[in-house]
Amino acid sequence: MYTFLDCDLLKHPLSNEVENQLYDVFNDCFENINVSDYYKKHFSNNSKAVKHTARLYFRDGLVIGYIVLKFQESKNNVFITGSVGMCSVARGLGAAKNAIQSVFTWVLKYKIKNLFKRLYLADTVLNPAWYKVMKKQFPTIQPNKESYMDPCIDEVLSEVNAGGYISEVTGTKCLLKVDRKSLYSEQDITRLLNHKDPDIAFYCKVNPNFYKDQGSALFIAAPVNLKLITTLIMPHFKKNLVRKK
Repeated sequence: MYTFLDCDLLKHPLSNEVENQLYDVFNDCFENINVSDYYKKHFSNNSKAVKHTARLYFRDGLVIGYIVLKFQESKNNVFITGSVGMCSVARGLGAAKNAIQSVFTWVLKYKIKNLFKRLYLADTVLNPAWYKVMKKQFPTIQPNKESYMDPCIDEVLSEVNAGGYISEVTGTKCLLKVDRKSLYSEQDITRLLNHKDPDIAFYCKVNPNFYKDQGSALFIAAPVNLKLITTLIMPHFKKNLVRKK
């Protein structure tokens, strides 16, 4: 089993001990990564952050995984960016599922308190399998195989992903060169490139260099709107109805 601890990073920066343990998690998840720079990007504060929260996963007193979200304001928009990292031990214990659920909870609470602000969940996705997980949990994510990009989302990506480049498939600025890549075996790469799942196949088509040394990520965005909130709430509502019966 694992335990977790939620941290408000605007009020309480993490200790040096936890920071060093997170470096081990980064190295377990990615190749070609500068752990210090990656930590500063996701766990250090900046002037635009209005909310900065993390959940750390522990086993036997050591950090085995994390999820961190940063809420940043720009004009009338709030962009929610973050990172998820799980050691193999954490993945085997089901911590990744808990991490996705915590994203939903944090985003929903923020939206309820800020009804008139436009919220966008934005992320750089290095792994085709993780794109499939995100697409299932957050069905308004774009680009996707049904819709390459709404004009308003394209505008959002152009602002948040200013350093990115345009995909030949979608014609939108949804790709980003990064200083890391997920750990893959040759078998993993072959399996993903020939995968029959439509979401994984779409990811590989749009971001064919995801496994190469320079590292390439798919930048996604999802408007936090009524459609998304309804989609996320309904499964929990149905479960409660079944329990009451």
